[in-house]
Amino acid sequence: MLLKQLYDLSQRPDIKAKLPIEGYNLVPVKWLVHIDLEGNFIRFQELGDREKRMVPDCKRSSGIKPKLLADKGDYVFGYAEADAPADKVAERHRQFKALVQQCAEVTQNPNVLAVARFLAKWNPAIDNAKLVEQKIEPSQVLTFCVNHLNHPDFDTVIPADAQAGDAQAGLSTVQSFWSSQLTGEDSDSDQRAVMTCLVLGNDPRPVEERLPISIKGIPNGQTSGTALVSANAAPFTSYGLKNSLTSPICREAGEGFGKALNYLLATEDSRFILNNDVAYVFWTQHTTRFRAATYKNDQPSKIRNVLVKAIKGEKRLARLQANRFYAAALTASGARVVVRDWIDTTLHNAIVNLVNWFDAQDLVDSFGEIDDQRRYLSIYRLSRCLYRDPSKEDIARITTRLMHVAIAGGTLTHEMLVQLVKRNRAEREVTRDRAALIKLILTTQLKTPEENPMADMHCLNPDPQFKNPLDRAAYHCGRLLAQLEQVQSQALGRDVNATLIDRFYGAASATPGKVLGKLVEDAQPHLARIRKDRRGTYEALQQKLEDILCNISPESGLFPNSLNSQQQSIFALGYYHQRAQNRKDAKDGATTRKQAQTESDDTFETNPE
Repeated sequence: MLLKQLYDLSQRPDIKAKLPIEGYNLVPVKWLVHIDLEGNFIRFQELGDREKRMVPDCKRSSGIKPKLLADKGDYVFGYAEADAPADKVAERHRQFKALVQQCAEVTQNPNVLAVARFLAKWNPAIDNAKLVEQKIEPSQVLTFCVNHLNHPDFDTVIPADAQAGDAQAGLSTVQSFWSSQLTGEDSDSDQRAVMTCLVLGNDPRPVEERLPISIKGIPNGQTSGTALVSANAAPFTSYGLKNSLTSPICREAGEGFGKALNYLLATEDSRFILNNDVAYVFWTQHTTRFRAATYKNDQPSKIRNVLVKAIKGEKRLARLQANRFYAAALTASGARVVVRDWIDTTLHNAIVNLVNWFDAQDLVDSFGEIDDQRRYLSIYRLSRCLYRDPSKEDIARITTRLMHVAIAGGTLTHEMLVQLVKRNRAEREVTRDRAALIKLILTTQLKTPEENPMADMHCLNPDPQFKNPLDRAAYHCGRLLAQLEQVQSQALGRDVNATLIDRFYGAASATPGKVLGKLVEDAQPHLARIRKDRRGTYEALQQKLEDILCNISPESGLFPNSLNSQQQSIFALGYYHQRAQNRKDAKDGATTRKQAQTESDDTFETNPE
């Protein structure tokens, strides 16, 4: 379960040391209010715009809920905008003062006592003029800095700051007080619903109506954060329970998995953003040095090399099998988190599946070459090749499915294959990205690895081992169409208004029996024309045509009447392979002729007579 694993992550010692302490969070504090131990005002100090401090924090919705020692102007000083309700502002300030006073009485901390004395003296009607004079905005967060004049160890103490250092001895009692306020160990505990926490187990305990931590860092989410569990409208309620009570979770669990998820989203090694839309977070059950997510953007070749190294060696293999690997795909919908995918497997399985993923999409480029730098395609490129204009499509669903199969294994849907066939027919073109995705989908749909005819089809395969004769015929029909295109190009050149592909790709891929026979017949005048001027080229083209035709139906000599969507995708793969091979042959031939010409020129210069 996602929430339980996130909570367990928050309890892992190496992670727990990096998370905020209970009830505290990094908050942008704009102003320090300097006072002395007697509670006398000294001065205001403005801090930097990006300066954050670890201060008491809690999630507020519609009610009045003060935060201990650090809050906005209306709570700390009763200082608000002119149009703010005066009675609510006064109540917020009163409750803030009461909370500080209670903390001072419970902890007897001299710094908190100084703040309580200061607040007791503060008269908002008169003293708030000092805030206006300093141009302090009501929405800015303020906290207090107590000046210890002539103290042997320290000069100032910020009682709200949990990261201020050892010099601020005694502040642990303040932190314990704030924690007890939040966890229900105070007098308010009887007001909370007591239910079984879904994360921590069966013992009934007070549960939160609203989870304490907002999730930040998900693309397109609210800047103030998004909720992982919430039900704000009647259709989402269950048995009369609303808000987070529909999924009862105690504060300890809610704070644990919330802070762990925020940590993952803020750490480069444990997250990446796909298509500026989907946020992926990764972690393992136990500490590991494996960091595949570090290689982000378009670096699939580098990632694969790292993965192959990771699964080598039996000792390492045992550790990988014992360590579980978790991943979650998150998007935002307004103020809420959408969990699009959840993966729970072993680290070993995740790495093996990723290596298989890359091998399944291995394909030559459009010139029949292997480019190690761009040999494998990223999820981003694979998902975009399905659409004419990806910016207008909801491709998060596709990218999430692709990523799930890459990590956890499984089958890519036939829906993608149909979409690819449609794009090929609409554009009358089979791009490398679409051919690679076709090969990938067909490989994942195999029931057993032993029956994989795609394993040796990263380039042209004259004899593919398809079990279904129609699949084999489809592959060679695609090859035939590419070869007929080559004949037309050699006979007429490239300046043709509508090529054979422009006119017949769609029909040839869906109903080859109605088209290809006529196209072969029409190619004969082109071959005759080539034979007159270029005998060698004619013989090479004719030989390739005969080889392909023999593979299609050597017994009856007939083409398939129709092909289904899967066979049309195989047709596209055969077309892509043959076209790439033709380009490679042309390139190799030109290189050979150039070398022969160079050797001839060198011989003539050496022996001019």
